[in-house]
Amino acid sequence: GVIPMIILGAIGATIGTSVIYLIALKLGRIVLLRYLCYLKISEKKLARVEIWFEKYGEKAVFLGRMVPVMREMISVPAGLLQMRIPKFVLYTFAGSCVWSTATILSGYYFGEVIGL
Repeated sequence: GVIPMIILGAIGATIGTSVIYLIALKLGRIVLLRYLCYLKISEKKLARVEIWFEKYGEKAVFLGRMVPVMREMISVPAGLLQMRIPKFVLYTFAGSCVWSTATILSGYYFGEVIGL
């Protein structure tokens, strides 16, 4: 049952982060800035993230799925900069598969090591 767990984990992550992507896509920059201030994200920081995302967009989505906190937050610039949905879903799913594989296999390994 490892393979189905990996695939289901990646599907769940893709669905969850796609919601954040769609919110950023539909609400836009001005509305998001109103709420991102509660997370201590200023317009200046958001502008830097957008410039960085324009440079590394697809790689950022793929690799960002393997970094805690960034896993969710990378969806915001992807939505704001209107990354194409099929490309976003593909890179999100692929990165989430890698992350799911690593976490599930490490759980199996450590479970056996400590005798669970």
